[in-house]
Amino acid sequence: NKHSGREEIGFLAHEVQEIFPCLVTGEKDGPDTQTLNYMGLIGVLTKEIQFLKAEVAELKNKIN
Repeated sequence: NKHSGREEIGFLAHEVQEIFPCLVTGEKDGPDTQTLNYMGLIGVLTKEIQFLKAEVAELKNKIN
């Protein structure tokens, strides 16, 4: 984190903004730091996990 000087793990807001603009406030390289609505990502990530689990199950069924 450039502002706090601390090492942190997370997403780059401007990269998330390209796919889910509603989850990001502020603009890239704007006067204020962009913020990311991490709580809003929970639904997106859960849906993707469900999709991947279904895909794995389908592939397992094809093998058997």
